[in-house]
Amino acid sequence: MYLQCTKKVLDRLSIDKADYADTGECEGFENGFYTWYVNLVDLGRKKALVCMNRKTLYPVILYGVKAKDFSGLGDRVREAIRATLERECIKEAIIDEYLDNCGEALYQSLRTRNMRTR
Repeated sequence: MYLQCTKKVLDRLSIDKADYADTGECEGFENGFYTWYVNLVDLGRKKALVCMNRKTLYPVILYGVKAKDFSGLGDRVREAIRATLERECIKEAIIDEYLDNCGEALYQSLRTRNMRTR
């Protein structure tokens, strides 16, 4: 799974730029099916992570995110994707196949500004 994060998210992850994933490291990056944009927004007094699939623009929102949630962000996003797809009545086998094909979470900053405005 390739997570392209805004600066706000990357600052909370405390990842050095040297540790960012290269685009060649993520299988399926070219078509974007396993790539997710991740942004942190304030909703009143709570914070939410807004994740959006690069290819389908399918949104997944993690509401009420706390500082401790950033230590395992990849796992939290994976769990949120699973929960959201289950609520959409997607077959369990299809969800498992998608998440298995995603692989481990790789992080990088957003490559273009156009997704920040959507």
